[in-house]
Amino acid sequence: MSFLTQMRRVQARVNQELALTEAGASSRDAQQLRLVQSELSRMELALDPKAFLPVYPRMIADGWDFSDPLGEELMDIWELYRQLRP
Repeated sequence: MSFLTQMRRVQARVNQELALTEAGASSRDAQQLRLVQSELSRMELALDPKAFLPVYPRMIADGWDFSDPLGEELMDIWELYRQLRP
């Protein structure tokens, strides 16, 4: 599976979680999810970890539960992004 395919899948999960949060069906922080949305979009445009370095991985590592499935997906896409070479 390509990086962009995986990226879009993760973006869809973040969008879904944000919708649940805004509807009151999730206890996640909407502001954090919006930051993640923004950074995923910038990563997709840059496709170069030297051109854009997101901060969301630190936020997840510092504040999210280590067994959080969405957090794991976001860290996985970060690892794939770090390995991209323009």
